[in-house]
Amino acid sequence: MKTIWYITHLSPEEFAAGQQPGVGWCPISLPCSVQNSPFGLPPNELYQRERIHEVEWMRQSVWLYRTRLPAVSVGLDEEAVYRFLGIDYACQIFLNGEKILEHEGMFSMVEAPLPNLTEGDELLVAILPFAEDRAYPENAKARCTTGNGWDFAPKIQSAGIWDDAELLICKRLRVTGAHVKTDIANAQRADVIVSITLSEKASGLVTVELDGIRRVCPLVDADQLAVPLNIPSPTLWWPNGLGQPALLELKVTLDGTGWKAEPFTQKVGLREVRRIPCEGQGQEDIPLQLVINGQKVFIQGVNWVPPDACPGSITTERYRLFLTQFQGAGVNFVRVWGGGLKEKDSFYDLCDELGLMVMQEFPLACQTIARTERFYRILSQETAAILQRLRHHPSVVIWSGGNEHYHYWDAVDSGTAHMEAIREDVKKLFALGDTDTANREWRGGCPKYDEPALTLLGHLCAQLDGSRPYQITSGMEGEGEAHGIWTWNPAIGDHRFRDYASLYDYWQQAKAHLFSECSVSSIANLETIQHVTGETNPTIPSSDDPIWKLHHAFHAAWDNLPDLWLDIPSTERLFGKLDDLETLIAANQWMQGEGGRFLVEEIRRKIGVTSGVIWWGVNEPWPGLAGNALIDYFGRPKASWPVIANAWRPITLSLRYDHCVTRRFKPELWISNILSNAFIGSYRVTVANLKTGQEDVYMGKVSCSCYQACYLKTLTPMRMYTGTRLRVECLLYDDASMHPIHTNQYVFASDEDAAPMRWFIEI
Repeated sequence: MKTIWYITHLSPEEFAAGQQPGVGWCPISLPCSVQNSPFGLPPNELYQRERIHEVEWMRQSVWLYRTRLPAVSVGLDEEAVYRFLGIDYACQIFLNGEKILEHEGMFSMVEAPLPNLTEGDELLVAILPFAEDRAYPENAKARCTTGNGWDFAPKIQSAGIWDDAELLICKRLRVTGAHVKTDIANAQRADVIVSITLSEKASGLVTVELDGIRRVCPLVDADQLAVPLNIPSPTLWWPNGLGQPALLELKVTLDGTGWKAEPFTQKVGLREVRRIPCEGQGQEDIPLQLVINGQKVFIQGVNWVPPDACPGSITTERYRLFLTQFQGAGVNFVRVWGGGLKEKDSFYDLCDELGLMVMQEFPLACQTIARTERFYRILSQETAAILQRLRHHPSVVIWSGGNEHYHYWDAVDSGTAHMEAIREDVKKLFALGDTDTANREWRGGCPKYDEPALTLLGHLCAQLDGSRPYQITSGMEGEGEAHGIWTWNPAIGDHRFRDYASLYDYWQQAKAHLFSECSVSSIANLETIQHVTGETNPTIPSSDDPIWKLHHAFHAAWDNLPDLWLDIPSTERLFGKLDDLETLIAANQWMQGEGGRFLVEEIRRKIGVTSGVIWWGVNEPWPGLAGNALIDYFGRPKASWPVIANAWRPITLSLRYDHCVTRRFKPELWISNILSNAFIGSYRVTVANLKTGQEDVYMGKVSCSCYQACYLKTLTPMRMYTGTRLRVECLLYDDASMHPIHTNQYVFASDEDAAPMRWFIEI
């Protein structure tokens, strides 16, 4: 039952003294972050120009949410509670002026007991300001840190009732949750354990129905029960591209002497999750090859950050806008980044329906993890809440202890001029001394893999779930991959990658077993730039423009370099001097598509040794003016999105080359097949020399086994003289239907030209 809510605020001193608010109550609809309340700005205005500064004062106030409760009849076997699925962050709750509970935590559900409901009872939620650097510093919380001000996100500390809230009249004895663990015994049978949790202990009979199987079990003075089922010819849940993500209704009924509880129903999916080592993985490495229902899955993933820095404004429709685009592009995996949210329930419901596997990270990211009893308590509370809320979702296939708890910077020992120049900067970055760098191989972050908080998370995963893998962090640097690279030009990005001559150079040498954060940045869409700047005809910006800096086009990360994330110098080296913004957008987004396609195709060419690729920052929590996003804050894809989506097709024909601007054209032709069936077909490759008018055509038959990449041939080498421009079209046909199943187009130019790619955006 929904009730009408109002909001106002007062100072911490006024709240402590019990004073009444000095400003009036304003009606709101829940959920609602305070920044989007009547005292703040609506989402379509908050992120314009420099307006986020207008809500900075809000973080220092106590925010009051108030509702009047209706008179509701509550039976002897019932209880009334007001349930809040998410409050951001610490709060006190009052009933008719009397405090009935205190709570800290963003993801754990809060249930306010309402013992006697009479007309006009007042429920008040007071959300307290952040006590930064005092009672509990930021690293001693377990909450969304997107608003701390990352290189892709604004500095805006959200607060409020950010998830759904409602008045509930419940049976005192009821099923509060159920989830399944599935083992695929063989193609004809699944062994399933249905775990059931009750609100209180009871005795009686429990009836479980799932996928055509019905079983009755006794319940003897217990509030938990595990019921084994053997399901013949099970209806399985499959990831996107490998089969149907079938969802089934699980029904649980409780019966006792003289009573019968209301039936509990829930959507679940039958699927088995395992991880095995990739080819060549060391004995001490964590297994990185994902296996679903006994079948290897090549991860074609995206890293997901909150779609709004003020999570109260996130809706099911907003989730659907992005997730359906992922499914249509061939994405099968979504990593929910540890600095973000346990998203709202509808996010996971949609992932279940669309076959999008989820790696859910717990709320820790790039921080020195506190070692206090208080922090362990809040971390346990929030982690348990996340596990209990999400464990029934078949889409959730991996738990992670959070983002980047371990950083290996031993690349600085390479001896090159680049690395020698930044050795002292890296020491300062991670507070490393000479002894540390000698004994710890330049490792920043947690000192050991047995960090107590991360061990605690693993214990909770085993205790409360146990049906999917847990890994202590992503990326598992030293055991799989280093996060990165994220730029067209590695020399201006993360220090670890500055030894590489180009993006192509890095990816051809990359040999890790999983790439869980990698991408190329680009400028925003024109409509987004117009919205943020408020200009109808914006011009090419300078790196000192305050609005472009605030929205992270420049000086966004790493030594405060001016060309992150909008790298105009690299763009002009390819396209020459750019005089208008629309041309810059076309050129820079083309570079994101070209670089992104190459990295995805190159990683797919290493299938088996490498188990997948996950694009960093596919979305963004506000309208950034440049960054790694492929789909912007408004849900509009950049021009690079279809190019990279084309590289995610199940079977692809691709070229492997040293650079799109070169003196020697000598590409290799490859086919990649991530399906469970072998492919037999034909290819046709046309190389058109736009300078001479000559066309060279290559044709042939091709076969490729399931889950494999195959080298086909090397095209005839060509010297790229000044003015040489090539357009290459690759077509792959299915012999059974003779229809093209994949098309790829590439362009090449001579590096002897001053603006080698100018011709491409002028035609």
